[in-house]
Amino acid sequence: MHNFLYLVTALPLAFTIFLIFRHILKVEEWYYFDFVTVLVPGMLYAVMDFKRLDKLFGISKSLGNLAEPVLIGIGCGVGFLFRSILARIYPNYSRKISFFSILAMFTLTIGVYFFTPALPE
Repeated sequence: MHNFLYLVTALPLAFTIFLIFRHILKVEEWYYFDFVTVLVPGMLYAVMDFKRLDKLFGISKSLGNLAEPVLIGIGCGVGFLFRSILARIYPNYSRKISFFSILAMFTLTIGVYFFTPALPE
């Protein structure tokens, strides 16, 4: 369920941004790991939830926390937008910007998982 909610929010945003920047604005600097930026945070969240890391660290989660993947998906879509804009402004630093965006989205995913309290159901 978590991956589905994440994919429903992250993929349409990222795909729309990619199409706009690739075909309308003619940005040529894209790397394969840019797409990893969109997919891996959802998988990371699902693994953390499957392994029940919240119990390991004494955090309680409830059914209300199903909103977390949606927040991560929106954050990753916005991060993908910032990556696209910065790569267009600074094309010489495109690879570094992509790497930084991957780190930022991993940080977002881990932060949302560990610092979001149990939400009411």
